[in-house]
Amino acid sequence: MMYVFTTRDESLPTDELIRRALKLYAAQTGAENFDAERVRVLKNANGKPYFENLELYFSVAHTRGLKLIVLSHYLVGADVEKIREIDFRRIADRFFTHGEALKVKAARSFFQIWTMKEAYSKYTSYGLASFPTFDVRKTKDVYFTKLDVGRGYSAHAVGLDKDAVYAEL
Repeated sequence: MMYVFTTRDESLPTDELIRRALKLYAAQTGAENFDAERVRVLKNANGKPYFENLELYFSVAHTRGLKLIVLSHYLVGADVEKIREIDFRRIADRFFTHGEALKVKAARSFFQIWTMKEAYSKYTSYGLASFPTFDVRKTKDVYFTKLDVGRGYSAHAVGLDKDAVYAEL
């Protein structure tokens, strides 16, 4: 199960977002094996953040008007983007595989693929440079879950879980 926490408060610092999500997660699941105020966030060699001494994984994403954090007992990556008009064709040609770029017909389809790729790169810690090297439509080792975070946004999580529980922070 993935736990998806969102907020419209763009000024909320990431460390406070994490603390609030951990507290709400503990309240929802009955987890009592940690103190959300004392959990430390470290980074691995690739820069992916993780909790010290806590077997819980997370991924944070933000865009105009929305921040989210996904918590899971398995490795997870997440991304969210506000759907807006951009030069998506140029960006798709640069960062998508040829097959993915052919699927992009409008901003909505661009952001759907983009958030899947970004979530997968966070999951794997590969980063933006890896985008042209993999086709998310052909990735079979994980679940891509479309997150319901509201109208006008595209959001995805990637991991071994496909079910999600949502809450507003």
